[in-house]
Amino acid sequence: MANTLDDPDYYLRHFRLLLSGLGRYRDLLSEDELKLLNCTDTLSEGALRLLVRLLSRRGSHFRLSKLRYADIPALTDACAELQRHGFITLGVSPEPGILSSLITRDELAAAIMQLQSVSKEKGLDTTAARVPKSATKQQLVAHAHETLLADGTTLWPGIAKQFTDDLLRLDAAPAHDTLRLLYFGNAWQQSDEFVITELGYRRYEDYPLDAAHRRFDNRAQVELALLCADIARQLEDIRALSLPALASLVEVLNKQIQSAVGAAPESSSELDVDIHRQARKLKRLLCRIAREYERRGLTEQALALYQGLELVPARERRARCLEALGRCHEAFDAAQTLFASALADEEYHASLRILPRLAKKAGLHWQKPDPSRLTEQALVLTRVSGPEYAVLHHFDSLGIPGWHLENAFSCGLFGLALWDILFAPVKGAFDHPFQTAPSDMYQPEFSQRRRALINERLATLKAGDVSVLGRHFHSKRGIANDWVNWALWDEQLFAALFPYLNGPFVASLVERLLQDLRARRSGFPDLVLIRDAQLVFIEVKGPGDRLADHQKDWLSWLGMAKVASEVVWVSWQAQTDDGVGSGSKDCC
Repeated sequence: MANTLDDPDYYLRHFRLLLSGLGRYRDLLSEDELKLLNCTDTLSEGALRLLVRLLSRRGSHFRLSKLRYADIPALTDACAELQRHGFITLGVSPEPGILSSLITRDELAAAIMQLQSVSKEKGLDTTAARVPKSATKQQLVAHAHETLLADGTTLWPGIAKQFTDDLLRLDAAPAHDTLRLLYFGNAWQQSDEFVITELGYRRYEDYPLDAAHRRFDNRAQVELALLCADIARQLEDIRALSLPALASLVEVLNKQIQSAVGAAPESSSELDVDIHRQARKLKRLLCRIAREYERRGLTEQALALYQGLELVPARERRARCLEALGRCHEAFDAAQTLFASALADEEYHASLRILPRLAKKAGLHWQKPDPSRLTEQALVLTRVSGPEYAVLHHFDSLGIPGWHLENAFSCGLFGLALWDILFAPVKGAFDHPFQTAPSDMYQPEFSQRRRALINERLATLKAGDVSVLGRHFHSKRGIANDWVNWALWDEQLFAALFPYLNGPFVASLVERLLQDLRARRSGFPDLVLIRDAQLVFIEVKGPGDRLADHQKDWLSWLGMAKVASEVVWVSWQAQTDDGVGSGSKDCC
């Protein structure tokens, strides 16, 4: 296969690859989507090239005079063919906002001058004076909107008429959006993975991508996913949306949430899982709108939206809204819920920050938990590239080997311990061949749908059998996994650490990660040492640095698990005038 960067037809090959993976969804496609799915068989080479080029560009309107592709010499013929098949429309008059983005400032000025000259020749006047030559494009646009001709219309229809023959509208864009959603399982992913794979940068795990394992089973699910994607796009510029526009989106989201919840079956099933996943997406979008209400000072409206959202960070924001409204007892109760039954580490730490303040405001008593006791050491070291490497060099000088792995250690063990479970053939978990983790990796459904497999693996590890780590390390080496950093987990590292990995520790680490996968995949101590025939974990803090909440959590967990760990506080050795360092090493 030719190198993607040297092959001018790579974009065509990637488009064909996308279409080839959608056969399992053929029964769910509309007429327009089926037409696009079959376009490689119905279009000539030139027309196909132009269609794919247009689909890869931003927007839905284009200037014919601006389309120049060396591999499409007969552009006029290609356009005519695409129009015959209904993929584009030639000679359109888009709305002023779109048109103004397609023409230059000078083109707009010339169009205005021509219209005003014609009006003058006909003895007709306009409601505005001629625009100055120094006017910016923005000023020209405003002038075209504000100027009325004798017939009562603005300048825009006349401006649009001057460019109509040079404009086309891409009508295949909505169908393409649907096909991309079905292929990738989301509306934001592009075909970058095709390039990465062809260049040989990554190899991917093998898993079934057939009709039995597809994410969507009916058109209603597809339409809901498209709706979520559309609303998410609108919310990208949420601060520009008016209050009526936000209220309209709230109405749509609430209606869809009620519909999804009402459709949930009583018994647990794959359909039930999908409905709850879709409802959660809708609620997250609603949470974003509620947060915008807060920013605009509409606290009551924000609170009303948060009340029905049992997810992160809605519950915390609910407590903060109650506090802002002076309802401190209710806010305290809401924060107590975060503390007692947090949905994620984020909620728990938020409760520790706001409960003391709320207790004081409400005239209540609340005792903050005592912090975990950590083993700490202070070192004065010669400055090198970073404190972690200075500490590694220090321990190496004492004959204690070590590695700077940070989260690659905990995440790597998780990925190796559960590799086959991560890539198990679970329905809807994989949408395309380029995934490094299942699509529900960070959702509650991940553990729920694989509970039997996970429990069996944990039991094996707790019994002391860690052979699964070696089995997966050697058989999967180099295959992309979101949890295993192969650049660090080389043969030498694995051989050095494996003798010190005991099953109960690995099982306990996996269990802790499963409780909050997104948050707990970070914060693990920086260094792994082998000292006194055991693993020791070191969190390094340089001058002015401090421990973050998630780092304290990991150190606390290691302490409770009776695994050696400590915090090393580094200060740099002072330099004398002759460049020789002075200072002392102090342990506390």
